[in-house]
Amino acid sequence: MKTNLFLNAGSSIRNSNDVLNKIPETDEEQQFLLLYKELIIKEVKSKIISNINNMDDNL
Repeated sequence: MKTNLFLNAGSSIRNSNDVLNKIPETDEEQQFLLLYKELIIKEVKSKIISNINNMDDNL
């Protein structure tokens, strides 16, 4: 189960990098990339906080 989660996470990261590494050609694409980066940052923060809370619960 954990192995599948890691494999899926790796695939998601590669897909995200493909999107983030694309050079925006229009203002709309540039705005999309900025919003996408913000979303990724929020997701990562949420996962970190969730993991910290889970660690506290296991103590």
